[in-house]
Amino acid sequence: PAPPLSSRHGDSLLAGGGELAEKNSRGKAFRGGTQGRGGEGGGRQGAMGDGELALYSVSTRDAERGGNMNIATYVSAASLAKTPGAKKCYSVALFKDTKTHFNAKRDGEVVLQLLSRRHASLVSLLGKQSGNDIDKIVTLKSQGVQIEWLGGMPYITSCLAVARLTNVGWLDAGDHELGLFQVEEWLSPAAAAADDNDDDNENTNDNASPSSPDKQGDAHGMDDVLDTAYLKKEGFL
Repeated sequence: PAPPLSSRHGDSLLAGGGELAEKNSRGKAFRGGTQGRGGEGGGRQGAMGDGELALYSVSTRDAERGGNMNIATYVSAASLAKTPGAKKCYSVALFKDTKTHFNAKRDGEVVLQLLSRRHASLVSLLGKQSGNDIDKIVTLKSQGVQIEWLGGMPYITSCLAVARLTNVGWLDAGDHELGLFQVEEWLSPAAAAADDNDDDNENTNDNASPSSPDKQGDAHGMDDVLDTAYLKKEGFL
């Protein structure tokens, strides 16, 4: 079995309970799980009062381009998993007729990534452009973003937490399809990098441009969970 995540962000991503209570730098918590728009489109504020919607990226295998990523905010923990051997499950809603939806339905497997504020500049690429028209992985690499692979699917090494999920069922939800996924393995690459590198300069990609997410330190809370409120405040939405 995979070891538990070592970072507070990773623990919140794969907490056994149905709530994500991850505080940002202002001390405000995400409660009751995370919900929002999924698929290739960017996240936007839902009918949750003043709640803030965390941003994830769903990664899939892609026969034409090697891999693909989107932006998803209709994501929620779906099981308590309090007993040994109990399933840890997540629900993820995906826009129909998108590259991510097609790949996930074909393979029955995805990688779920929890993004931080350092990834705000990637929302336009991952969420507002189609994988049918552009190779997102090649584009990310050209921007200096480090990519690794888990189960044959790409993930961003500076993200807060990563989980490989296998599908156990689908439910039609109109313009989305809701997938129920079981957690197979997980890791916290950002925390691992921080643990392995005492020197901040060693915790970045030397080949990345100064504006690359991999070159940004934790100044101004760049390692806080990325949410829709931050995107609106900074003009990304």
